Amino acid sequence: MLFTEEGDCYLPVATKKPNGKVYRYYVVNKNQNMGAGTVPILNLPANDSEAHVIKEVLDVLRSGEMVHQCWEQITALRPDFSEPEAMVLLFKNTAMIWDSIAPQFKLDIVRSLVRRVTVTPEGFKVQWRYEAWSTLLSDPPRDSVAGELLELVAA
Repeated sequence: MLFTEEGDCYLPVATKKPNGKVYRYYVVNKNQNMGAGTVPILNLPANDSEAHVIKEVLDVLRSGEMVHQCWEQITALRPDFSEPEAMVLLFKNTAMIWDSIAPQFKLDIVRSLVRRVTVTPEGFKVQWRYEAWSTLLSDPPRDSVAGELLELVAA
């Protein structure tokens, strides 16, 4: 899912030091398979790279467009709610709900929404799976993230 501008794939790698600390990072596949220095691209710390992609996903989930897409469901639950109130609530609670989700489920969400992440000199460029957004924006099951957000709005 993580690529260079030239299309080379980054591979996840971990190293465990004698003190037990684990360092996770991404290495360009050519450097991993053909030797360090084959491609003049540095390794990426996994935590920083993953945090950036998760921030992008959360920014979209908190966006005005997301509130607009869910507006019909929100007004069905709370007809007295204004759109600014819904946006504030959504913004406040998205991170809390995200933090409570199991890591594997978070990974599944990101994989279903993100097609590719390209590392550029300016940073990360996320390419979305737009076909997956319609499922996310449809009537959410009560036990889903979107369902939990809508329940928070209704409370």
